[in-house]
Amino acid sequence: MKFSQAFASPVAGVLYAVDFDEPTLEFSQPPEKHKVEPEAVEPSFTLEDLRGAVDTAREEGRRAERQVLMASLETRRLAVLTTLADELRRAHEQSTRVTEDALEQLSATVLATVVAALPGLCAQHATSEISLLLRNILPPLRQTRELQIRIHPSVRAAVEQSTADLLADADASVSWIESEALAPGDVAVRWSSGEANRDTRGLCEQIRATLLALFPSLAVPPPVSLSAETSDVQ
Repeated sequence: MKFSQAFASPVAGVLYAVDFDEPTLEFSQPPEKHKVEPEAVEPSFTLEDLRGAVDTAREEGRRAERQVLMASLETRRLAVLTTLADELRRAHEQSTRVTEDALEQLSATVLATVVAALPGLCAQHATSEISLLLRNILPPLRQTRELQIRIHPSVRAAVEQSTADLLADADASVSWIESEALAPGDVAVRWSSGEANRDTRGLCEQIRATLLALFPSLAVPPPVSLSAETSDVQ
């Protein structure tokens, strides 16, 4: 009995409330939401303003595009100019080297030809060259007691004749000594306190040494060999 009353009381209470007309709970419905109509806002710009803004934005976009394009073209132009400058510099350096090599070879050839031709030229102009040398050094030596002139036999007579007027009334005792050891264009003048020489072989050696110093790889021919003197003339 107690068990049934315990479980029946909640139900009975509800039933009693219904049966005895007690006020029932009314569940309130949520208030209806009123739809808010959007408020009409008057535009602050006109259609012409909008079109102007669009045109301005389009022009700014084109301007920015042109600036980017010009910057790209300028970068490419600078790159091309840099490459061209490098190529021109290398071409100039190569041309300079070629020119220098050509000038070196030409100069070396000319100088080597001079070295090879100098003995022959000296022999060809021996008389005039030796006579000119003697006319420069003999006048101050006219009072010398003894004067010795060594010369090649092929030019001795011509040189002696061309300088006879210089020694006509000289106090010096002049000795003409023929020596085939000398080149036809050489002469050696000796007196008591000194000497003067015209040495073709020595001149050729100096030129050859100068050429070899300037152009170490150059094949410069040695001076033409001179015939050895067969006997010493005192």
